[in-house]
Amino acid sequence: MDMRGVKALAWVLGADSDAIKTPAAPGRTSLLFNMVCSIDGNHQWQPFGLPYPSAIGSEPRPKNALERNYGYGPNQERPGFQLFVDNQLRQSMFLRIFQGPLSVSLATHLAGYPYPECLRHPFAVAFKSDGTDADRDDICTMNPAEPPGRARGEWWRRFLNWFYLNPRQ
Repeated sequence: MDMRGVKALAWVLGADSDAIKTPAAPGRTSLLFNMVCSIDGNHQWQPFGLPYPSAIGSEPRPKNALERNYGYGPNQERPGFQLFVDNQLRQSMFLRIFQGPLSVSLATHLAGYPYPECLRHPFAVAFKSDGTDADRDDICTMNPAEPPGRARGEWWRRFLNWFYLNPRQ
């Protein structure tokens, strides 16, 4: 899907399509450009990967966030996967497109892991909105948010999109 298609999808889902930035590199029109170093890793759509879980009672490793820094995210070398890095796009698009949790064991079996995942918050976040590292993600343990629902007017936008009346196409 090119940038035009991603913006059209954003419009259908009720997300702010103007928040999706086109890559600065000439000729690059994919949302995935400048997203990750490698697809082989742990949650590389954010600037800091999650530490590897260890046996109960042991600290996850590496604890130092700089050892898990991919350099892709807010105020980083590259913007990262915008649909995850931008909190509003994460709620309005990413969590509507991707279902989780990725690792059910992180959601249910690891007591004390600082980045738990749960059905209501299936993708732990290892960074703050300014792009610095977060030493934990407590959403699942403190006040879990409801899964994102449909945006107001989404049914109408889906109907218009069916007839190719999407202004972003």
